[in-house]
Amino acid sequence: MQRFLVVGLIVVAFFATASVLAEEGGTAPTRFFGFGGPMFALFLPDLEGANAFLSESGQTPLGDFLLGAGGSGRGGTIGGLSLGGMGFGVVAASGSDVEMKEATLVVGAGGFDLGYALGGDARSVLTAGVVLGGGATVLTLSSPAEGAATAQYPQGIIIEPVERVLGRGFAFVQPYVSLEAQLVGWLGLEVRIGYLVPVFGVDFGDLLGIPAPSLDFSGPFVGFSVLFGGISGEAGEEPAGESEASGGSIDLGSRTSLVIENRAGDLVIASYPVDVTQTGARRAVDWVALRKARGWSALTSLKVEVTESEESVGLRTGGRGKVDYFVKVPAGTDLLIKQGAGNVTLTSHTASAVTVALGAGEVKIDRVVAPELAVEVGAGTVTLTGIACAALMVHVGTGEIAVELERNVSATVAASVGLGDVDVSGFPGMTLIRQGFVGKTASAVLGSGAAKLTLAVGIGEIGVHPLAP
Repeated sequence: MQRFLVVGLIVVAFFATASVLAEEGGTAPTRFFGFGGPMFALFLPDLEGANAFLSESGQTPLGDFLLGAGGSGRGGTIGGLSLGGMGFGVVAASGSDVEMKEATLVVGAGGFDLGYALGGDARSVLTAGVVLGGGATVLTLSSPAEGAATAQYPQGIIIEPVERVLGRGFAFVQPYVSLEAQLVGWLGLEVRIGYLVPVFGVDFGDLLGIPAPSLDFSGPFVGFSVLFGGISGEAGEEPAGESEASGGSIDLGSRTSLVIENRAGDLVIASYPVDVTQTGARRAVDWVALRKARGWSALTSLKVEVTESEESVGLRTGGRGKVDYFVKVPAGTDLLIKQGAGNVTLTSHTASAVTVALGAGEVKIDRVVAPELAVEVGAGTVTLTGIACAALMVHVGTGEIAVELERNVSATVAASVGLGDVDVSGFPGMTLIRQGFVGKTASAVLGSGAAKLTLAVGIGEIGVHPLAP
């Protein structure tokens, strides 16, 4: 009963604080953000009861904390709500080489992330929130079979140890505070500090008539994340004041890749064919940039820099404002696109590798052939139409992934959503396995399953369907 009261007070205090801050702000949110990525997780529960049980069982006690990994993604507005998802798995182990005994404790959990962005600017966001979800704790005890230590067995025969598995599924609340800081326009780091509180649970495993420790673990949680995404300029507004267009042409020569780094704006990339057998065939990147800023001083500082190295050429935006790009690249050029906020469109292109990292906005990729294709979006939508690749990886923190493939495609699809829905359907002869209630996964084999498609959304939807005739 006390635990329910504590959880209720935490949730009420969170929403009361959020409403007070919203009233004090008095103005509409001015910036929006979106990011997601992998997380290093540290969980520090009270393991005194579990360690006492292990000691009584002749096992070496566990350490003071559990280490592991996970992932998170969310999007929202500074001065307003943020929505997303978070999941993690942590583990601790102990063992005795002398007595051939081992104990392993695993905690895995995930859920819906509801937060309030207390403050921030173009480089950082401070968020207070709560994760609501479920998970499981599993304690596995392994010991040698009775008499195995002294018995003699023929060479090559290995006696399997005896295992006892104690488990508990639980629902939890995890209030937290996090600080996300942008290193560059599309990449950031996050530190998240919270406290995990199990609300209720159900035991499972080898528990019949045997004393067992409580597996309801609560305690501090710390996450360190590398996030792909960014923070936009003023939400819903074009930079008022001045605009100016510029452009140019970059000779690729023998170089094979183009890198575009842009803080905010729309990017459209088109491809043109090159006859490599023709003497003196031209391989160049042609570009036009429309720069928009609030006043001449800001426009003057908003630059488009051309970069060149031995392997690649690049376009990089410097200064504050918005830059829209239209770029034409020769077929066969690899692409690396890093953008904070806006829309990215790529049409009818072939390359060895294409990588897109976008903080908030929309990515549209149509009729692209690339053995390696990777897309990372913090908050937004990814639409892939008629693509052909050997390895596809798409991750969206909050939003949607829509993929349309040829009906006779040969691919293996692994799709997962922390909170939302997954739909893989319409392909002839496909095999499909769907699992999950809140967090859903779908594993499908299309044709012979040659290509590998990995799709993940924190909160939102995934759809994989055949192209319309």
